[in-house]
Amino acid sequence: MTPGGCGGTAPDTLYCSICVGEIHVARHPTVIRTVLGSCIAVCLYDPLSKVGGMNHYLLPHGPADGPDDLRYGRYAIPTLIERCVREGATADRLVAKIFGGGALQSNAAELTQRVGEANIAYATERLSDHKIAIASHDLGGRFARDIRFDTLTGGIKMRRIAVGDSVKR
Repeated sequence: MTPGGCGGTAPDTLYCSICVGEIHVARHPTVIRTVLGSCIAVCLYDPLSKVGGMNHYLLPHGPADGPDDLRYGRYAIPTLIERCVREGATADRLVAKIFGGGALQSNAAELTQRVGEANIAYATERLSDHKIAIASHDLGGRFARDIRFDTLTGGIKMRRIAVGDSVKR
């Protein structure tokens, strides 16, 4: 995490990038960034406490997903909720924004499309189970996404990335 950069709404905003199997939750103004293909990022935000967090998961379940393997939605979603509450959010005020689930590889489009669709379905079902409203989403399609989530405002900056394009820092 580093101070400075672009996208933050507060002068002391911190910046953090997460990868598959990671979660970051913050009370302090932070821009959390990730890049997604068929994976899903769930962003949760409590507008009153200004606590926000993001996860980045690979699949709904793993072949032998062990305890608390955050690469899988089965663990990543409830863990994100728990960590937000631990940092001061109230569960019934959390709102979600979800992204990803793309099908990127043309030679394996059917497989990646099924993975993306399964990830999308899992995220929406689990959030519904937890009674967390989905305020916005950008899901599916044949492109990747660069997501930046501002925990101070709950705002999102998202850029779609066509297959073959590069990701800029």
